[in-house]
Amino acid sequence: MRKDSYRELLENIPWDLIIMDEVHHLRNLETKTTKRVLDFLDTQKKQSQVILMTGSPIVNLSLIHI
Repeated sequence: MRKDSYRELLENIPWDLIIMDEVHHLRNLETKTTKRVLDFLDTQKKQSQVILMTGSPIVNLSLIHI
């Protein structure tokens, strides 16, 4: 979600289910990408279920904050 126009479009859709792949890219909480994804998920959490997927091993990291 690097462009605000995409973000606005996606936030205005009432999602029932959000499936995200390659979430190992969200390891660093300080990156713009991670912050934007977390903000997006925060706007959707009351009406959506979220499935996070990755094929990469994540060592000593909890994605529970997402």
